[in-house]
Amino acid sequence: MDTTFSERPVRMAEHACTSCRSRKRKCDKLLPTCSLCTRKSLTCSYTTRAGHDASPPPPYLTPTFTLSPAHQSAASTSTRNTFPPVFFLDSKIFQLSQLEIPTLSIPTPAYLPPLIGEFNTWRSTAANFFDTVHRWLPIVSKARLYSHLLNPLVPRRTDVALLLCMKLATLFPTSSPTSDRVELDEDGDRGEREWVPPVEYLAAKRLHADLVEGGGFSTQVLQSGVLIALYEYGHAIYPAAYLSIGACARYGISAGLDGSGMEQVKKTYNWVEEEEQKRVWWAVLILDRAVNLGNPSRSLATQEPHPSSPLPAADDAWDAGASSSGESFTLSSPTNLRMGRFARFAQAIYLLGRVYKHVSDQTGDHEFLQEEAVQLRRTIEALVILTDLEGSQSNKLEFCTQTALSYR
Repeated sequence: MDTTFSERPVRMAEHACTSCRSRKRKCDKLLPTCSLCTRKSLTCSYTTRAGHDASPPPPYLTPTFTLSPAHQSAASTSTRNTFPPVFFLDSKIFQLSQLEIPTLSIPTPAYLPPLIGEFNTWRSTAANFFDTVHRWLPIVSKARLYSHLLNPLVPRRTDVALLLCMKLATLFPTSSPTSDRVELDEDGDRGEREWVPPVEYLAAKRLHADLVEGGGFSTQVLQSGVLIALYEYGHAIYPAAYLSIGACARYGISAGLDGSGMEQVKKTYNWVEEEEQKRVWWAVLILDRAVNLGNPSRSLATQEPHPSSPLPAADDAWDAGASSSGESFTLSSPTNLRMGRFARFAQAIYLLGRVYKHVSDQTGDHEFLQEEAVQLRRTIEALVILTDLEGSQSNKLEFCTQTALSYR
């Protein structure tokens, strides 16, 4: 006997419904009826301003699944996981057996092309990302993206998922999920304004989950997860933001990007790809600490980086696709040395982790904690002054993230 699970599909019309337009109310454009008409028991119809029927809704992102034997067979064929369980059950046997992690590859879902557009629109999506988010969170290599994703001769694989998440990170929702939630309608009733997540967000979450379930490790999958968590954190989508960054931390640790184990992502062929892996792990560290600002005593999903941990290289050289980084720095390097923007961000997040450890210490000597607090404050103030000086010599907005974090 088949067991059916029905999930409510999220579909949206292109225009507000006739009832909301006539009453001059905000319409969330949900299909088949918007939330306001449902709450007021009104007739909800969608027509264009010219009076014609609205265009057909986009395809379901949450279809009804029938768990029949045939369906289970088809699902297992399309998303077959060939990941060797012994990797987690016994790492020594995994290494002695010389097993390999399979290459991650899944079919492109039907809902993806309408969201990312045709090949000729991908470059504009990438350019918008690099002009905005990339300026303060440079974790995607311009050189690699343009040579792989925008090259018609190279297989797409996981890059299309990254492109969708890059587009998601640049979206500005029409309404916030946490602000302006209560409104008065024309009848004087108080009602909640429902926040409807964009289709790109639902698609990105679903595609990223499929990639993770498909087995294997990929830098692009971790980058996609970080950008999803960034969107959730930036728009206060909780608890999803907290849970997403925790999942990214587990994924990066499993792939060995934290330096605690054998790296499982594909071997890098040049310095740009190696730097990209380093930067995405620093992004995980940053978000893991930023998402805990409201509760500093809460346990982090990642360990504190070691003073010898390498910092991100110069941003200009990396963006230009240089063959080497030149001078390299670590967390223990003197702060008065000239570093890149993202390296300063990494220093600020390291100090934030030190602050978390300080405020969570309930067993230390009171006098020692007082001295440690004074020293931490001096170090943070020195970093703010140095960041402000370096920002005055370039685009100061690009240094706002680490400055705001230091003041926080």
